[in-house]
Amino acid sequence: MESFVLNLFSDQLSKVILDFNPNTINANLLSGKGSITNLRLNVDVINEFLNKPPHGSLPFVKFTEIRLSELRVEVTSYTNLKKAPIVLVIEEIHASAVEPMEYYLDPANAQNKAQPPPQQQSSNQARQQYGLLHRILDNLSIKINRIHLTFQTLGKFKTLRRGIWTPP
Repeated sequence: MESFVLNLFSDQLSKVILDFNPNTINANLLSGKGSITNLRLNVDVINEFLNKPPHGSLPFVKFTEIRLSELRVEVTSYTNLKKAPIVLVIEEIHASAVEPMEYYLDPANAQNKAQPPPQQQSSNQARQQYGLLHRILDNLSIKINRIHLTFQTLGKFKTLRRGIWTPP
């Protein structure tokens, strides 16, 4: 049963987790717990996600490496996923980020952020779009125990060469 469920998610997980192997997941569906240790995340996918609206626009930071020591999933009840809490527990995040050499701010996106979002046409249409996935995400909580972030700036003059203006 566990292998069937893991195969459903393996395509999505392989996009985010480098060197993903479904055999590395310790999963027990009856107890509602699963864990993966020593993960390296695909920073290209994360940087792309952070730089594109509507998810966010963070052009001043570029992640070079993100590692998770342990990722655990705790589900209290599979029979009632709509109302049961799902907890993602991350023990440690080790992330390295740099200031990119160049970044581009789209002025059209900056103007769109200033405008209020358009009102929905009817509440009935909004109820139809709210499905099982939205209910599960409403009950999802993420607990992070420790974050280690290393950020390297390029200094006053943007260059990759170390010099008097580049902090250590």
